[in-house]
Amino acid sequence: MRPNDYFFYGQGRVLQKDSTALLVYYYPIIGSDAFALYHYLLSFWDDGRSQTQVSQVLNHLQFGPERFNQALELLQAVKLVDRYQTDTTYLYLRAPLGGDDFFQDNVLRSLLKTKIGEVALKALEPAKPQGQKQEVDTGKFFNGLLVEDQPVKPKPNYFDQETFQVRMEKGQLSYEDKDTDILALELYARQYHLNWNHLYQLAEATAVQGRISVKRMEAKLKQTAISANFSPEESFFLSESKSQSALEFLSQLKDTRGSQVNDKEQELIVSLQKQGFLDEVISILLLLAYNRDTSLHINERYVLRVAEDFKKQGIVSAEEAILRVRKKREEKSQSSPKASFKAQGRRQTKPQQSNVPEWSQKDYVDQTTPEEMQAREAKHKRLFQQLKGEGN
Repeated sequence: MRPNDYFFYGQGRVLQKDSTALLVYYYPIIGSDAFALYHYLLSFWDDGRSQTQVSQVLNHLQFGPERFNQALELLQAVKLVDRYQTDTTYLYLRAPLGGDDFFQDNVLRSLLKTKIGEVALKALEPAKPQGQKQEVDTGKFFNGLLVEDQPVKPKPNYFDQETFQVRMEKGQLSYEDKDTDILALELYARQYHLNWNHLYQLAEATAVQGRISVKRMEAKLKQTAISANFSPEESFFLSESKSQSALEFLSQLKDTRGSQVNDKEQELIVSLQKQGFLDEVISILLLLAYNRDTSLHINERYVLRVAEDFKKQGIVSAEEAILRVRKKREEKSQSSPKASFKAQGRRQTKPQQSNVPEWSQKDYVDQTTPEEMQAREAKHKRLFQQLKGEGN
């Protein structure tokens, strides 16, 4: 929201100005700015009778717009404020949870734990009642007033942590960092409306060396359909990168030069996985390095340099990776046409033989006939099948 924007307070019952739960449970999570903003909204709440300009809030709290918006988003994240947008903005205040209600929310509990630690959290957590709760017959006292006992509506449980843990143990998976991983899983469940089973299937598919990777899970969740024209050669490698692991993809690439994946290259793949890259993106990185020269080994420094660019650009799919490579080469070609011309001259005078696909070369123009393309794809498939023992 900008300083000149206006908002109304949402209509509803005025909240009690009790800061105990807000200070004890929420303050370590939201910090001083959001804490002050919530108290401002609570103090000036008028049941939606008049509009308030954002600049009034900024002036009173001595905030800038950026601090105001960050504080407001924090209050929304912990469900102390709900924001609704029509022609104008409406802010609804929610009472902070306290005691048992706060600790039953796994996200809030995990957030507080990360801020104050396990020992301090245990000191705040309400003690569980001992023994078995004894019920009474309400009809005995309110006969005729109650038609039947109304069941208590359970609170929504977005992520079944216990069931997820049992399934992990069966699948021989473990957390990388339990506290931060559980918090991330809770947030993914709510943001993408996933139950524990969907989350487990995603965790299993993106795990690294037996440990779940919330970074790779998030990358998978962020993938969107890409509408672009890919050449037959590009489409072939896109399909291959998505149908197998990065290690299998590299094994088949190196087999075309009669070599095998070495330990250092395996470590490179694992390192990229731990950074959060999906295997399909790693495969494209390896293909670019493979296509760069005729060495029997992958150039690790080159891969990491391109990977850093992919990370900055938020690349989460093989399609996005190829489009990024196209853009970089177009920019390089436009910025240094003379260098490009000299490079072309060197290629004409000193042609290099290569077993690699030409689609990733910046000057490539696909002029093959359908028959030639079919034969080339058949050759690629035979090469890729040799490692699996499926071809001759």
